[in-house]
Amino acid sequence: MVFIDAGDEVFLMDPVFDLYVYLVELAGGIIRYVPIPPPAGADSAVKSGDEWTVDIQGLGDAISSED
Repeated sequence: MVFIDAGDEVFLMDPVFDLYVYLVELAGGIIRYVPIPPPAGADSAVKSGDEWTVDIQGLGDAISSED
C-alpha cells in the first residue's frame, strides 16, 4: 500500500499468488499480467522452481502495451 498509488501499473508474474491481486486492486493499481509458461512435463510431474523461467518477451510486451 505504501508503494502503489491509484492508477499505478503493477506487473505480476502469472501464475500469481491470489492475495497479490487483491492487494494491488485495493490500492487502486492496474495489474499487468506477465505469463510464466510452465516447463515441459509440468502437466504430469511436479517441477522445481528453478525450472520455471520468465518470458522476457512477454514482460517487454506488458511494459510497452498501451491498454
